[in-house]
Amino acid sequence: SPRAARSSARPLPQESAGPRARRRWRPRWPSALTCCLVGLAVVGGAAVYVQGERITAQRTADGLAAEIDLARTEQRDLVVQLVRAETPEAVATGAARAGLVAPVEVAAVPAAPVPTLPAPAPTAPSPGPQAPPAAGSQLAVVAPVDVG
Repeated sequence: SPRAARSSARPLPQESAGPRARRRWRPRWPSALTCCLVGLAVVGGAAVYVQGERITAQRTADGLAAEIDLARTEQRDLVVQLVRAETPEAVATGAARAGLVAPVEVAAVPAAPVPTLPAPAPTAPSPGPQAPPAAGSQLAVVAPVDVG
């Protein structure tokens, strides 16, 4: 039989070699140096990128600071213009330019006491409620008087 022709015997281990040692992988110098150089290039590239981003951010911050200073200066100038425009002389000049009538001086005349008149005859009630005048008010009912 063909099976019988084959020998199933295994070769014997060599006695002088001892147990089979596991072979460890040891990097070769050129490949280790290549990995270090690639890592260094990656770190250097990342540093350049980060520095570029910092420069861009600083330029943006400087631009915004300049815009803020410009806006503050403009706001300060507008406040000065507003204060000047609110002076009485500026208001009178603007009114004259617009053709408005210049205000005349108004004298305050104290109210003279009004003599008490007889109460008017009762009339029909008015359509809406009316509040009585407050105590101590200067309002008085004045009736037409014949001067003659």
